[in-house]
Amino acid sequence: MQSNSSLERQPQLTEEAKSFPLSYGQQAMWFLDQIAPQSIAYNIYTTVQISSELDLEAWHRAWLQIVERHPILRTTYTQHEDQPIQVIHPYQEIDIKITDASAWNLDYLKKQILVETERPYNLETGPVLRVHLFTRSSAEHIQLLAMHHIAGDMWSFDILLNELQILYATEVKTSSQADLQIIENSDIYNSQTDNSLSLSKLSYTDYVSWQTEMLSSSQGEQISAYWHKQLIGELPVLDLPVDKLRPNVQTYSGNTHIIKLDEELLSRLRKLSESEKTSLYRIFLAAFFILFYRLSGQEDILVGCPVVGRSGNKEFESIVGYFTDPVVLRANLGENPTFRDFLAQIRRTVSEGKKHEDYPFPLLVKQLIPERDSSRSPLFQVSLTWQEHRWYDNSQKSSLVMSPFLIEGHQRGSAFDIDLAIIKTGSEFNFCWQYNTDLFNISTVERIAGNYQTLARKYFN
Repeated sequence: MQSNSSLERQPQLTEEAKSFPLSYGQQAMWFLDQIAPQSIAYNIYTTVQISSELDLEAWHRAWLQIVERHPILRTTYTQHEDQPIQVIHPYQEIDIKITDASAWNLDYLKKQILVETERPYNLETGPVLRVHLFTRSSAEHIQLLAMHHIAGDMWSFDILLNELQILYATEVKTSSQADLQIIENSDIYNSQTDNSLSLSKLSYTDYVSWQTEMLSSSQGEQISAYWHKQLIGELPVLDLPVDKLRPNVQTYSGNTHIIKLDEELLSRLRKLSESEKTSLYRIFLAAFFILFYRLSGQEDILVGCPVVGRSGNKEFESIVGYFTDPVVLRANLGENPTFRDFLAQIRRTVSEGKKHEDYPFPLLVKQLIPERDSSRSPLFQVSLTWQEHRWYDNSQKSSLVMSPFLIEGHQRGSAFDIDLAIIKTGSEFNFCWQYNTDLFNISTVERIAGNYQTLARKYFN
């Protein structure tokens, strides 16, 4: 059984759709969509398992509230006077589905989820968010959140899941002390609004205005000068040994290989982090550089590292939208440095990169590479992404108990040769190796992932 629900309410007479310019990141997404409107390269999604009895009506109402709270979820994209714009609507239908999956085995369920993630979006009509609940039993559900990247990022998914817990608890009018504690302890809870979430005074369009003003200021000039200095001259292209002839035009066909970090190695990592007074992220990144130095034999390497992109204003942290942006980090392994010396180099590189993270990557590409190689992603070919499920700890204390539901297998949308996503959930880490299947066989990626683990054990003894 499958049911579709949509947000249908009549707008007030005073409500009108309003148009705004796009951020640089959105402009890049719009341009790519105009070239290939059926492409799913920038479909993003997350899946969670809900291991509790679920009041479907309360769950549905909570999602309607969430769409009302975030204008970007009611936004469509078009052109006006040859310029792309985003149009915020006072209301819009939302794509919510509930499917009875109680008779499906796990493999079939995962295949159906991936089918859903691969449906293209129509940016001119919307909606840009899809919510699909697959019900396996009264106390087990798999929830899929999918959206086009122009409207959000992985941090946005965390915002949505956190709000779902709070609004759902409010909707069912729970008397559970645990749920009340979740609501009251939320950093976006407003005690003046009857156990509801406070509305941010800012929206994504305020970020677009902030970005425009920042880039035209002395701060923008200083950040621009930094990146041009870091990436001056002929840039290295990472030449990895691939299994297949690289296509003349970059493709986005992908697959994902997942490995859980074992407790023994994680314990060593934590001790190294303490002794070196540095973060686990920097340690993982240093090992990542060394891995590709060994695979390619190249000493000068560029790695893309997405940042949250919300440093301009603390209130941006609670806004759904496309903020994330890759920072290009450059490291040199010439002169055979020791691991600790190289780790110190990475620590400095990351710190400097974070200080200058607000320069839009699409603008940097346009300035540095006027003629692009259509067979590769610009500036860097491999990426390391850090993801932390900030909603998870709250979920374990709530009646809406959620945990990640990772899917290993076919996934379209690999924008790079290889992208390692390090996903932290509570105290656990999963390494998700996403790779371009038009370049690599699964056996090769399994070997690369194994080499990374071996490398970590060697250096962290």
